[in-house]
Amino acid sequence: MLRTSLEAVRRIVTTVMSSLWPHALAAGEPEYASGMRVKTSVTLPRSLLKEIDRIDSNRSAFLERAAFEHLARRVKVERDVEDAAILERIAEELNQQSDVLEFQGLLK
Repeated sequence: MLRTSLEAVRRIVTTVMSSLWPHALAAGEPEYASGMRVKTSVTLPRSLLKEIDRIDSNRSAFLERAAFEHLARRVKVERDVEDAAILERIAEELNQQSDVLEFQGLLK
């Protein structure tokens, strides 16, 4: 079950990345080996590094995947907010159409 969840996340991340960052993909996979990298330095708590090291010996790859997954979630939240705003704007019209359909016996 965990494997399926990770695969689902990977598919979502790949889809979002391909639309937002096509240069970051190689062979359709968001892998560490693809694309140019810029060396940077970050300061993290020792306990966090221990957990990262426990999961993946390649910290850079782990942090890159985590960043892309975080960005993908943010993109989804932004899209959900936009969709909710659209529905809110047209809600009255949709309700009127629903009332007409119900009156005509087409909606129960």
